[in-house]
Amino acid sequence: MPTMRIVQLMIVAALILPCFNNLLRAQPVVSIVGKETLDLGAVPFGVQERDVAITNTGNSTLIIVSIDSGAAAAHIDRREIAPGDTAMLHVSLDVEPRRLWAVVAVETNDPKRRFVNIRLTARIFAPVSVEELGSDGFDRVGQVSRRTVRLANETKEPLTLVPEPDSTYCSNGSVAVDMRSPTMIYPKEGTLVTLEYVPGHVGPGHCIVWFTVREFATSPVRIFIAYRATGWPNAR
Repeated sequence: MPTMRIVQLMIVAALILPCFNNLLRAQPVVSIVGKETLDLGAVPFGVQERDVAITNTGNSTLIIVSIDSGAAAAHIDRREIAPGDTAMLHVSLDVEPRRLWAVVAVETNDPKRRFVNIRLTARIFAPVSVEELGSDGFDRVGQVSRRTVRLANETKEPLTLVPEPDSTYCSNGSVAVDMRSPTMIYPKEGTLVTLEYVPGHVGPGHCIVWFTVREFATSPVRIFIAYRATGWPNAR
């Protein structure tokens, strides 16, 4: 009789133990559909939005504990993901010259991969390229100096370049542009623009001038010139 009892216990244990082991082994597994580095490509200034699919390939519920979006913005459609299911993480990046990348850190309850870092990268799409052609040869305090630049249309459609009289900056003196009215630039063609600046004191300086591209309002054209002013003509 004791022997029969032992056999019964062994049979029960043999049936229960695999289930118990499965419970012990049950765990979520986070998986990103696609690459974890999300290249936004060449984009204009402004907010760029994308969706990232997060799938639970494990055998227990995956929990999104927290999302740290850093310089970006992010939200997910649900925080608990059942085995085999997918949730969508919506990310956005406000692209500007000093903000071309960001990292979104997703914290989960995956014991083998607590954090997933999704990196966003972008390049500025420039519908108009800027090429400096030359200057008049000297930058003297109190005298007008000139720089000529070529603005070229890099798209396949005509573009309208609009001067912005109030969108100028000069760290040493003042700057003005010879363009007074909107100018159309045809594809793969360009227009010449002359910047006239007057250094205010001896030493280094720089000026910045902005133009608006009517067809790409979020991608202004930026012209930057640097110089070193002297108190003597034809001197550097």
